[in-house]
Amino acid sequence: MADEAQIERRIKERARHLWQAAGSPPGGPEEYTDEAREIVAIEDAQDVTLQPAAPPRPEEAKVMENLGEFPTLTDQGEERTFPKPNRK
Repeated sequence: MADEAQIERRIKERARHLWQAAGSPPGGPEEYTDEAREIVAIEDAQDVTLQPAAPPRPEEAKVMENLGEFPTLTDQGEERTFPKPNRK
């Protein structure tokens, strides 16, 4: 991760580029500091956002026992919507 001074330098440089691209209006590059800060933050976070997400862990079947019956088109008590545990 970059240090604070380097990040501030990049923000000021980006603000100056945005100001020049806008035609150098009155107010100077300081008017573009917030937008430049956001752009630099997006650039820095790009490596993290491109990593694939970890797949979700499946819930244990034991959790389903405590949830009760789920309403279906079948009358209550006549259908199981989860596998029956093997208890020996």
